[in-house]
Amino acid sequence: MNINSILNSIKKANHMLTETLILHYYTKTVCSGCGIDPVNKEAINYNCPVCGGTGYSIEDKMIDIPVSFEYLSSDNKLNSEVNRLKPGVYDDSVILITIDKEEMDEYNIDIDKVDCYEWNNTKYRIISKEPGVLGGTIYEINLMLEKII
Repeated sequence: MNINSILNSIKKANHMLTETLILHYYTKTVCSGCGIDPVNKEAINYNCPVCGGTGYSIEDKMIDIPVSFEYLSSDNKLNSEVNRLKPGVYDDSVILITIDKEEMDEYNIDIDKVDCYEWNNTKYRIISKEPGVLGGTIYEINLMLEKII
């Protein structure tokens, strides 16, 4: 079996059992409604309806992507669900996701610039990341995420 056949098999497996994950990219910009006082470095208008008096606006750019999904069971063993995940069946404090390289390219994802991840109305941050490499080719990124409390 050649490397391309193996990579295609992995890609198919990654797309068999997927969940949708939301990637959040936050961008902080000076408020268009009032701005920042250059001397005091504070909002010009503390009653600004746009920023609420902070002087900045936060934009949340969200991208929904399909990911392979695993979780830790209550006895801290790694499990994969054969069917779609159902709330209450798993310990969602730590999840393991796999993002296929194809999705990373298609959605132009830079993992290092993602501010947080959301699944099932819960936000997560990266604990660890590890690329899947075969024959010098990165074919996926594996992320361990922990719930943000």
